[in-house]
Amino acid sequence: MTETIKDLIIAIKGAGEMATGVAWRLFQSNFKNIFMMEIENPIAVRRRVSFCEAVHDEKFVVEGVKAKKIFKPDDIRTAWNNSIIPVIVDPDWKSIKAIQPHVVVDAIIAKKNLGTNLSEAPLVIGLGPGFEAGRDVHIVIETIRFPHNHHRYLYSFS
Repeated sequence: MTETIKDLIIAIKGAGEMATGVAWRLFQSNFKNIFMMEIENPIAVRRRVSFCEAVHDEKFVVEGVKAKKIFKPDDIRTAWNNSIIPVIVDPDWKSIKAIQPHVVVDAIIAKKNLGTNLSEAPLVIGLGPGFEAGRDVHIVIETIRFPHNHHRYLYSFS
């Protein structure tokens, strides 16, 4: 079976507001095979727009996109079949080995690399400071917000 772009499996580390923005936009762009990994007690500033709330509330909706807490990687495909983004408590990212995604996005925004590496997927993307393209990830997307030029983004490719 030939894979299409819609068949890509995308793992997102984190489910806070930045990670949610990435997942929401990808989902709206017809990438439906997304799963998110979060810590047991997630931290988010804008909780009402963060899929990490599913960790506490079991389910959460952001602008029409549904997320649901799952308990094991085997539940990921069931969520996808129901057009839901699964959120799993997985601080060690063990789901990556179980699911073998095509893309890993580190959207934790820890300001340092907490262990993301090039071998996790064919394409590994790091958001925010703390990553080096070619060493830690394939692509770095700087997320700093410029006060006078909010449309400016910095990209780094290996």
